[in-house]
Amino acid sequence: MEELLGQVTNSTSLMYGNGLAGIGSLINYLSQKGKIEENPFELFSEPEDTLIKVLFGARCHEITLSKGLPGIEMYFLFRLKDKSFSEDSFQVMRYKEAIIASIDQLDHLIKGMQIRELNQYDLSIWNGWSGVYLYLLQVEQLGYIKEKIAELTHKVRKIITDKLAEEKVSWLQLEAWWGFVIK
Repeated sequence: MEELLGQVTNSTSLMYGNGLAGIGSLINYLSQKGKIEENPFELFSEPEDTLIKVLFGARCHEITLSKGLPGIEMYFLFRLKDKSFSEDSFQVMRYKEAIIASIDQLDHLIKGMQIRELNQYDLSIWNGWSGVYLYLLQVEQLGYIKEKIAELTHKVRKIITDKLAEEKVSWLQLEAWWGFVIK
């Protein structure tokens, strides 16, 4: 495992879809379900440091769940659900800071995008706005930076509704509508 993780050097290897963030989330899930005995923190501490460095270095410029900030942050959401940490532990504080930093970066990325760039994303959960929206809803439940989350959620919801109004009916729209139903 360490050899595999040591080979990861570029930012595309950090993805949730097929990279470190996804592997880390799987390890956390399996640990929480009692399917692996190893401590996820010990098993994944180096890759976790890499994810944190990418996040705090603002080196991720993608907004999708599969390849971007929300996907990387899903790992930290999984870590926050780990009951082996006390609420005031260093690790929990670190994960909270990572999530807050991701929201700040996501807000900055979306504000800096031109209409053409915003439209490159579809309505799917995996590669589009619905995934961003669902991530924001997960963070909203944590109660951090409520005003920023409300503003960003509203912005993404508007992008989704505008795309729903202008696009022909497709299966991707169904994913967007489910995002609204969950809220």
